[in-house]
Amino acid sequence: MDDSHLIYVDRLTDERIEKINCQLTPEFIDVQEKDLSYPDPVQAQGEAYVASDHLVVHLDVSTTALLPCKTCNEPLKKNVSLHHVYHTIPLSDLKHAIFDIRDILRENILIESPQFAECDDNNCPHRVQFSEFLQKGDTVTKVDTDEHSNFPFAHLDEEINKS
Repeated sequence: MDDSHLIYVDRLTDERIEKINCQLTPEFIDVQEKDLSYPDPVQAQGEAYVASDHLVVHLDVSTTALLPCKTCNEPLKKNVSLHHVYHTIPLSDLKHAIFDIRDILRENILIESPQFAECDDNNCPHRVQFSEFLQKGDTVTKVDTDEHSNFPFAHLDEEINKS
């Protein structure tokens, strides 16, 4: 079994730095969504060290997400690249002397994955099919701020200036 995703915390004494370089299958992300999957391996490079009473993990992560185009709904691969991901955990919170980085990777990949994507660099060729349904001209209407806006904390400036 490949243990390149494990950090042996007890080995990080005397300001030692452990290099991390691993390639993991995407199954650990455990996404069970119809419109989101991760077909390619997850690459992670970085380092781990102990600073004072915390384990510090610094990573660069990359993988690929497969999600539908927001215009044509065809499957689309989008790169997910995370740079300078830092995670700290107090040593007192560690239950064992071995720390598994897969939870950190999963959490950050899911947070940074795009919710929406469009094929052909945001210029989906199917967009022309929908042009007749889109409104032409200026779609923003100006609202008269004096009549239709509510500023519930506007009086606070007056109260602060009185003090």
